[in-house]
Amino acid sequence: ASMRSLARLRSAAPLARRLVAGRAPALQPLGAIARATIPFRSLSAVPSPAPEEPADSRPEPPSSAEPESHTPSWYKSEVSRAVRAKDYATAVMLFEAMTEAGIEPEPPTFNAFIEAVAVSRSVADARLTIDALLAKHPSLARETATFTALMRGCEAIADKQGGLQLLEEMKKAGLTPDRACFHTLISTLAAGRDFKQAEQVLVAMRKAGVQPTATSYFKIINAAFRNDEADVAYAVLSRMVEEWRTPDARAYERMLDQFTRLRHGEGQMRCLEGMIELQSTRNVSQQIGHMLRSELDNSKPDYSKVIALWNLAESREARLHWRLSSAVIHAHIQLDQHLDAFRVATRHAELGNRVMPRLADAIAIGLARDPAHVDEAYFLLERLQSTDQLVPLQAANIIIEACARIPDLDRAFATWAELSKLGLSPDIDTYNSLLATCVRAREYSSA
Repeated sequence: ASMRSLARLRSAAPLARRLVAGRAPALQPLGAIARATIPFRSLSAVPSPAPEEPADSRPEPPSSAEPESHTPSWYKSEVSRAVRAKDYATAVMLFEAMTEAGIEPEPPTFNAFIEAVAVSRSVADARLTIDALLAKHPSLARETATFTALMRGCEAIADKQGGLQLLEEMKKAGLTPDRACFHTLISTLAAGRDFKQAEQVLVAMRKAGVQPTATSYFKIINAAFRNDEADVAYAVLSRMVEEWRTPDARAYERMLDQFTRLRHGEGQMRCLEGMIELQSTRNVSQQIGHMLRSELDNSKPDYSKVIALWNLAESREARLHWRLSSAVIHAHIQLDQHLDAFRVATRHAELGNRVMPRLADAIAIGLARDPAHVDEAYFLLERLQSTDQLVPLQAANIIIEACARIPDLDRAFATWAELSKLGLSPDIDTYNSLLATCVRAREYSSA
């Protein structure tokens, strides 16, 4: 019985030929599809098809041993499985075999078949198929899922106008779009790169009483990434968070990779902050360090981004390689933020590292442009000492060197006199800076 059932399945005529003549699209012959390699579970144990029966022979009555795989529930599940796997040829073949076996299609199977036709052939063919099936099976009717199936055909070819037209047809038919329908429309518009219209669908969802989920936003974000539209992805992500749809840690990591690929600093920062807010700090230090090195490898690095990444790492107590702080000092100097450069240099020296001489000189030159900045740098050291933190001598020497650059003998020697209060003892660099102050002050006065 199983072999005869297999023979009937492989030799069945296409459904379209059995429908209303001239009203259904011509479907691919079943025999051609059956000859293709199809992951058909019920047939896997059969080595070869059974020989065809003579024309005058009559099929035997169904046996009680009929395989379970040919039951209506099996066809229903397999058609749905094939559509989910986007194996539309298999879905069409199974649906035709099911109807040839005299099994009445249920609405979910009918809608899955319509999606297979709409995507693999065309929406026009799918419309004709609907008409033919409704005429043959009065129990079926157009429903929201039917229009959604047609809309997936529009999504496949990025036909945004077709998707909007189907939405209007659905409303005229008195049907209410559900979340799946709205999501398909969003994907259709995003595939056509109409991101503004796709965002408007989120508003339409709320008006229809359907609350957008995180998936609603990700459909736009992912489409934006596929089209290298980092600004669009960032704007939708920001809106998503503002509207209380928080991505999980894995989603943030995936978006971070995309923003890094597209060199979008704000998007990278937002993803890092989101990961930290979710207490996903296991790889934050590694991620920030990687992003810093990646930015610094560019011929024209974005110094604002370098500083922002460093500040984020400090605020979250993320441990970075000490060499990266030299790059951050350089970034501050390039942006004429010498007092901030002094703060980073002080922290760098406080951890037992030595500031590169050329960077220390650049900081001193920058501070010397405004004596108030020199005083503020000294007050920073006083605050460290008042909180029982280590005051690095190199930071004090930078201040004295800045006084030499002004030149200001009073500030230089006042700083030298306060070293003992800071728990410091002068070294050769301290005296060299004091000597340089005297030399420059004399040159300045004699000029």
